[in-house]
Amino acid sequence: MKKILSALLLTGLICITTYAQDLPTQNSPVKRTEEYCDVTIIDRMGHKVAISIDYGQDPKIARESVKDDKGKPMLFNSPIEVLHYMNAQGWELVERYMDPTQRVDNRHYLLKRKVER
Repeated sequence: MKKILSALLLTGLICITTYAQDLPTQNSPVKRTEEYCDVTIIDRMGHKVAISIDYGQDPKIARESVKDDKGKPMLFNSPIEVLHYMNAQGWELVERYMDPTQRVDNRHYLLKRKVER
């Protein structure tokens, strides 16, 4: 009985190791098919809203405000106008959420788009 159990255990271990996969690393040939960003809508006084975008890069530049041709932050009439603007840039809405750790009532939108190869 011990021989049979040992043989089954050994066979199981061999099968597990042969089906193991390498996790993708920065230098691996695995390519992303989608990219994501987090858009934060910042309410301003009045009817306009500003946004900042986190593309997941260096923490020093993690959030970039969207600027117009003159370098001034773009203001939008509503969150829906922001979504229309981002959709025109190729982004698609995945989820909307609010960060419970923030004191202010900023709305976050998780967006994705296909990566061109």
